[in-house]
Amino acid sequence: MKHYDQLMQLLKSSNPDNHRVAISIMKSHNWSPQKHHNVYKMLLYNDALLELCIEMEFDKFLHKVLSYEISKKELILIPDHLFFLKNLKELKISGCKLVEVHPSIGQLKQFKKLDLSNNMLDEAVSTLADLKELDELNLSNNLFKELPREIALIKNLSVLNFANNCLTELSASVKFMTGLKVLDLQHNELKELPEEITKLSDLEVLNIYYNQLQSIPDGIGNLKKLKVLNLSSNDLTKIPETIAALECLEALYLDENPIAEIPEVILNMPSLKIIVLPEKLKQSDK
Repeated sequence: MKHYDQLMQLLKSSNPDNHRVAISIMKSHNWSPQKHHNVYKMLLYNDALLELCIEMEFDKFLHKVLSYEISKKELILIPDHLFFLKNLKELKISGCKLVEVHPSIGQLKQFKKLDLSNNMLDEAVSTLADLKELDELNLSNNLFKELPREIALIKNLSVLNFANNCLTELSASVKFMTGLKVLDLQHNELKELPEEITKLSDLEVLNIYYNQLQSIPDGIGNLKKLKVLNLSSNDLTKIPETIAALECLEALYLDENPIAEIPEVILNMPSLKIIVLPEKLKQSDK
């Protein structure tokens, strides 16, 4: 675009009228800011400019914003202007102080990836279930005491990171998450797993490292696609022989547990490439 430097000066100005002039010029020339990285970032990450783009209906810009990221701000609520980015596919608001998720998030129907990690969230909103295209959800390092049913109802979810929360139990609603491939529950306070978790037939990675698990459901052998099972740092004294039915299992982590004995049928699993045993059992093998 001609006069690029003049356009940048208008956008950098502290005068809102200059901002309007700049956006009007871009609109009249049918110009896409995405072609110029500096202009794109300025419009997207300056709240006043982004709100002005919405007010002036600069759709050429708004409709092509596919990802947005905010981190390490004193932010407690998701900014309203984000809900005008209708084609947004990826949103990361991490390391802030979010305390709630506005119901309007359900309007962002194109979402593929949502990262709200490292905040102060302790509950979800029902409209999360409206995100039919959502594939990855990261809610790690928050204050959740339970897995919200709304999350369990997100049909296409394949990756859920719920690590470093305050879960004391996993609700039976987990059975609805049949499309999950990766479930990360490390660093919570789980003492047991519901039998319903064995219904997740597409699960490939199950990470329950650093909880307080005292037992594992016998039905875990039903997770036929499971490749990685991390049970490290729990309170397990034994593990079920049904783990040997996991024909795709490549990595099994059992260290930092008071397990007295590992069934021979598990130790001899042909698919296993990595097995990490408790130190006590390693020493007994020497």
